[in-house]
Amino acid sequence: MKRILSLITLLFLGLVVSCVVGGFEGVIASLPVIVFFQSMILGMAGNAGTQSLAVTIRNIANEKGSGKEHKFKGSKKEFKNGLINGLLMGIISFVVVLVYLIITKKSIISESGFVFNDAINVAGIIGISMMVSICLSSIIGNVFPILLTKLHIDPAVASGPFITTIIDITSIVIYYGLTYLFFMTL
Repeated sequence: MKRILSLITLLFLGLVVSCVVGGFEGVIASLPVIVFFQSMILGMAGNAGTQSLAVTIRNIANEKGSGKEHKFKGSKKEFKNGLINGLLMGIISFVVVLVYLIITKKSIISESGFVFNDAINVAGIIGISMMVSICLSSIIGNVFPILLTKLHIDPAVASGPFITTIIDITSIVIYYGLTYLFFMTL
């Protein structure tokens, strides 16, 4: 019964994810190439959040009664790891996406054909989105199980799917929000 209730809740949260994407319909219509990289950002952010979640749950299990200062130290370490991983993955994704766009001569703005500056801008948005999403995902993956523990809910049972959905929503807002701010408001 717990599983079905969890799945029903996640179904509705999945609808929220779809609605958030739908809120950026204008961005997607103007820059269809941007959708191509959405799964990469969501996947990497989800992976980073899941890694942080696993480490945090392991630390919670190993640190029963260790005190707040030890948990703070673990959170600080997860934040630092998220920042470093986010920065590295942001740089790597910028380079990889830029090379991909140059090699394939993908048109960024549908009417214009390939424009190098547009490719740099898209690669930059993807790199920044990747960096910020991974940093935030690491924080979410660390804070959520600690919060559940304080609420006397087993974080090993309740965390994974909910964190993934929260990270999806956060990453979509970051990615399409930056795209909107950079391309649609200039």
